[in-house]
Amino acid sequence: GLQVTSNGSNVSLRGATKAHTTYTITVSGEVRDEFGQTLGKRQTLRWEVGAARPTFFGPEGMVVLDPSGKRPTLDYFSVNYTGLRVQLYQVGPDDYAPFVAAMQRRWDRKDPPTIPGAKVFDQVVPTTKGKDELVESAVDLSAALGKGGLGHVIAVVEPSPWTEKHDPPRKYTWVQSTHLGLDAYVDGEDVVGFVSDLATGVAAEGVALRLTPGDAQAQTAAGGLATF
Repeated sequence: GLQVTSNGSNVSLRGATKAHTTYTITVSGEVRDEFGQTLGKRQTLRWEVGAARPTFFGPEGMVVLDPSGKRPTLDYFSVNYTGLRVQLYQVGPDDYAPFVAAMQRRWDRKDPPTIPGAKVFDQVVPTTKGKDELVESAVDLSAALGKGGLGHVIAVVEPSPWTEKHDPPRKYTWVQSTHLGLDAYVDGEDVVGFVSDLATGVAAEGVALRLTPGDAQAQTAAGGLATF
């Protein structure tokens, strides 16, 4: 994944370096500056990469799972953490507004917000082995989903063990496991919903829709459209 970029008199090399590795670069003596002058002779530079810095990242916000997946999972990536602390909350559509409100206050330490729904899983899940290497961990969401692996889940995931004084890089994700894709179009008078099959893209007829908050309801016609 090497990328070489120049900026003024600087040349930068970026890529997925490996820990405990010595890298060597040779610059050709034929390199010319803006006046046509060459470097004159080859220049060799070396630098060493030490231990990898502990790192953690993954999905946040709203996620819709791929319906073709063999099992409902979220993928997280980490370096030099032996586990991930995973909390799963079983929720429904009416819990989404409280979830948004909780996320707006997530940094309030004096009065921390309550995550809506029922907590059904709270464990440290081990990551795959690989010291100083980026590893991918698939977090299974089945414990918080309903029949057929469908439903809504709030996943709260952070690296473990966490020894710093400040809060860990905690990821909050609202996950939908569904066979249906939903889009909404809004103008000054109407809300038009369009529902399709996530796997095929085919418009879905006869799907009941509800606007929340509130109780306005409609059902999709043959083209997958419903108007409020």
